Amino acid sequence: TLARGLDLEPYQIVLRPIISEKCTHLVERHNIYAFQVHKLSTKEQIRDAVERLFQVRVLEVRTQNHTGKE
Repeated sequence: TLARGLDLEPYQIVLRPIISEKCTHLVERHNIYAFQVHKLSTKEQIRDAVERLFQVRVLEVRTQNHTGKE
């Protein structure tokens, strides 16, 4: 099994933005962005990756495990 805290590059952590009606509302109203990330990455790794990729300051990282439809 793989341990948490892998040594991943930022582009390996942030996989893609999540584009949905709800996420668009969050961006427009609250300046909150949603990304699909590597499932073994930590909050600190996600924060560092977003800051390095987009040259922004991240205030808070929230994560959610999501299983797809079957």
